[in-house]
Amino acid sequence: GTASVAINKRGTFINFGNQYLKNTRVCYSLITPYMGQLVDDIFAFAKERNYKLADETEFIETVLYRCVWALCPEEAPMVRKPQPMPHIEREAVMYSFQLSTEEVQALLSKTKQVYPDFYPLLFTALFTGMRQGELLGLTWSSINWVKGKIKIDKNYTHGRVGTPKTNKIRYVDMSNELAKVLKEWRLACPHSELDIVFPNNEGLHQDAHNMIKRRFKPALNRAGIEEIRFHDLRHTYASLLLANGAPMKYVQSQLGHASITMTMDLYTHLLPEVNDKCVNLLNSIVNTTVETQEKIVRFGT
Repeated sequence: GTASVAINKRGTFINFGNQYLKNTRVCYSLITPYMGQLVDDIFAFAKERNYKLADETEFIETVLYRCVWALCPEEAPMVRKPQPMPHIEREAVMYSFQLSTEEVQALLSKTKQVYPDFYPLLFTALFTGMRQGELLGLTWSSINWVKGKIKIDKNYTHGRVGTPKTNKIRYVDMSNELAKVLKEWRLACPHSELDIVFPNNEGLHQDAHNMIKRRFKPALNRAGIEEIRFHDLRHTYASLLLANGAPMKYVQSQLGHASITMTMDLYTHLLPEVNDKCVNLLNSIVNTTVETQEKIVRFGT
């Protein structure tokens, strides 16, 4: 009785998961072979926290949505976005990876050498945190060379130009080095009647899958870096900013997050090096106090 109910429940959730992903292409092929294990892990996780059946249903939907978002952000609009679940830990369903400073340097150096036509796009991704669709939709008219700003008002996905993910226009800062790279690229890039900054050889919008397959993944391989998602360049940008002392509010503004809470949820845990440094920030106060006391004692003797 109980065993058969459990089996039926497991099968129901596996079918639910497969149906949830049916409109995706990449994620369906990557996730569905492991759907049974994923469901088992979710059940175990839910059991530890005494989640009810309704919570489990919401939770598997959220996990799958996050998996799609992590593996192939372009396919996220193809699946139903679950309702927020404040009672379930966000970090349990958030997945991200970021490159170290050394890996960024190696990736840029190797890409510039082997794939010079991809180098400007990669450099821009790493130094602005722009999303893939925002980069592919970027036009030269959106770059303000005088103010050092890039206007994010377009997003190219699924063969069409639309608005950014949040439906809000934002401006990101352009560093001096990035401006230099883009100015050089403007002289060398294919002519585009559409004014595209990173066009294909015909001057049209690049196909995201081709870019990943023919440039991004080979560049990672050449640099000796384990395969990551293109979206992880955005995480890399944020984590490197924070590691170098940038305020969380600035990172939020650059990334275009609706609230600073989202930025903190995503990136606070990526700062072990910063946390290690912060542990001893007040040591100088203690040391100064001890030295002062020692001087007073000596003066009084």
